[in-house]
Amino acid sequence: MGLLSKIFGGSGKPRTELFTAPPPPSQTALAEAEKTLKLTFPSSFTQFMNTTREVQLPLCARFYWVGTVAGAGPDDIVRANRVEHEEASSPLPDFLVAFYNDGMGNQVCFDTRTRTETGEYPVVFWDHELDSHENPQASARPAEAFERTGIVAPSFAEWLRKLHERIA
Repeated sequence: MGLLSKIFGGSGKPRTELFTAPPPPSQTALAEAEKTLKLTFPSSFTQFMNTTREVQLPLCARFYWVGTVAGAGPDDIVRANRVEHEEASSPLPDFLVAFYNDGMGNQVCFDTRTRTETGEYPVVFWDHELDSHENPQASARPAEAFERTGIVAPSFAEWLRKLHERIA
């Protein structure tokens, strides 16, 4: 059985594993993370962190969470963004804030350059294999597919719906 068959289980859908969320972040932790990351989290994202306990995700994928303890579940969103902005081979520009890693090294991010009246940001897929010049150009246009560089959803809630459809 080839690598892709092992990952996708032969059905074209990715194999999944259960993500168990850490406790909801405190208001203090949210405020500190927002200050450090220089954004206000969309209400759909904070609602997700406050209500989600378990969700199926593609194998090895993970959410970055607010206020997590190192080694206890998903990466802390502040620490993960520091790494993705300062240490990655294709570093994120300042206007992107990663909230999800697809398990293959790619990031799904809020594009903080544009915020809707309801407080949502477009969601961008950042391909770690593209260089630091290709990614920003691609992140400014609609993606050709769910896991292609560019804008993959107009909001976190819509991106989450698309993710669920992809793995269901």
